[in-house]
Amino acid sequence: MRQDLTVNQFYFSNSTENKIYLPYFKIMSNPNCIFCKIVKGEIPSYKIYEDENFLAILDVFPNTRGMTLVLTKEHYDSYASDLNDELYSKFFLAAKHISKLIDEKLNVKRTALVMEGMGINHAH
Repeated sequence: MRQDLTVNQFYFSNSTENKIYLPYFKIMSNPNCIFCKIVKGEIPSYKIYEDENFLAILDVFPNTRGMTLVLTKEHYDSYASDLNDELYSKFFLAAKHISKLIDEKLNVKRTALVMEGMGINHAH
């Protein structure tokens, strides 16, 4: 197995006797991914938030003032519904925290949260 892959086991089951185990691969870092390069500091960005799992940066081509991208620090496919429940929850809690910071700093009443993930295949 490649060293940059980890395997998490999950299963589908309609009973405790009938479990189907499937490997779920998570690429720790993708050398061709622009977001992985930003997370590693190889490409400059304007960071507004960072914790052990996520990095929030200002979008270089914003469609509105303060448009921010919340990136996973490890490389995950951009289809957020495939994230495990724990990471998915942490992702949205981080986004909630960041949206409150944006509300305060830009003096706005609310911030929209959009999970798109179409342009770059990295959860954001």
